[in-house]
Amino acid sequence: MRAIAFFLCAIVVVSPLSAQQQVITDLPEVRGPFTLTAVYDSAAGHNAFAYAGKTVPPVIRVLPGRVIKLRYANNLPRKSDEECATGRCGNVSNLHFHGLHVSPERPQDDVLTMMSMPGEILEYKVVVPSYSPPGLYWYHTHPHGESARQDLDGMSGAIVVEGDASRLVVESSMKHERMVCVSKRSP
Repeated sequence: MRAIAFFLCAIVVVSPLSAQQQVITDLPEVRGPFTLTAVYDSAAGHNAFAYAGKTVPPVIRVLPGRVIKLRYANNLPRKSDEECATGRCGNVSNLHFHGLHVSPERPQDDVLTMMSMPGEILEYKVVVPSYSPPGLYWYHTHPHGESARQDLDGMSGAIVVEGDASRLVVESSMKHERMVCVSKRSP
């Protein structure tokens, strides 16, 4: 009986330890021109962003007064099995740079006329104003009628506008930054 109790206690103690062995890896980061691709991730069963051969969107890091240059390739399938707000998704896509005070004109943050159908490419050149405060922003797809489905599929990522560290509390400047983006796709 004591052997069974010892065995159960060992499982209770070891199980949480083995669960803690999962390591969260840092997200990829970009600081210069890059290509972001909209793809259908067959392993996950939904659309996703792909960067550098993986379906993990990169964290975009930029300084105020600099430019985010990216090529956005829509490699989504021409026919979709997913339902969007207005019916069957057409897999049209584009990007919105949420929270950044940038021009709504092409080739920056034009979410109304700058669209890509499957097989098309958009070139973005987003000028981050020199007065932009440092902080965390995000980018995501924004085609009306389809953006909710694409965003829930995980087609979004973080933008970090870096800035003057003297604005931060001294204690926080000594800590390691860890970017974790959490999204959950509804069934």
